Amino acid sequence: MAGSDQPLGWGDRPSPGDAVRIVVDGQSFAAYADSLATDSIDLLAARGALPHELTQPGATDATVEYLVNHDVWRLLGSLGFSRQDEAGTVWRFDHRRVPQLLLRREYVRAPISAGLRLWTPVGRHETRTLSISGDGMTVPAAIVEDVGQEDVAFMLSVPGHSPIRGSARIVRSGDNSGELAFTEISDADRTVLTLAVYDEQRRLKDDAQRSPGLAAKPTVDLQEAQDRYAKAEGPSRNRVDIQVS
Repeated sequence: MAGSDQPLGWGDRPSPGDAVRIVVDGQSFAAYADSLATDSIDLLAARGALPHELTQPGATDATVEYLVNHDVWRLLGSLGFSRQDEAGTVWRFDHRRVPQLLLRREYVRAPISAGLRLWTPVGRHETRTLSISGDGMTVPAAIVEDVGQEDVAFMLSVPGHSPIRGSARIVRSGDNSGELAFTEISDADRTVLTLAVYDEQRRLKDDAQRSPGLAAKPTVDLQEAQDRYAKAEGPSRNRVDIQVS
């Protein structure tokens, strides 16, 4: 369900410290919610993250995308420079409408390859994901039998972000792949991962619309997807750091 005008209460906006994405003229930039007022949000981004021309007087149309209950939502409004502080640049985002639902979490998925370590009943496995979603990962079929039906610990290597650790369980298996669903993962890790995956999913969709005759793009590496998402270093004072080195 995309672009819904279903209203949310003001409490469903991003909370201070939450990772968000600012979208201006089709380009996206990593930021964090810093503070909230009745109809505006202060957003914190690294210095130089957004184009210099946006620091000039006036405001520009912008969108802020974020997660609510792991679904992707957006606010439409205008963005203007507010101030510099020790953690980065603060931008004032004045929103004109209630939030819109962009995509339910079960539909957030992209063919991303990331290093994955699993601790199974028969030992440790090193593999790579075939795709990542807001709820889990698709993995090669070769390791499904070793994983079994119990929760297993995992470590997902996300470039520019500390490794994501948690637990997962096989919920589907096939001839070529199996589906691991997250059973334990921190909200902060899920937010950063889901926004990065959604950004890549949208990019692939835009590419397909521009060139409908081209074959489907093969699985991309998470480094490539994360670089597009985290175009600037995340402010260090926030609880999630998505700096790309």
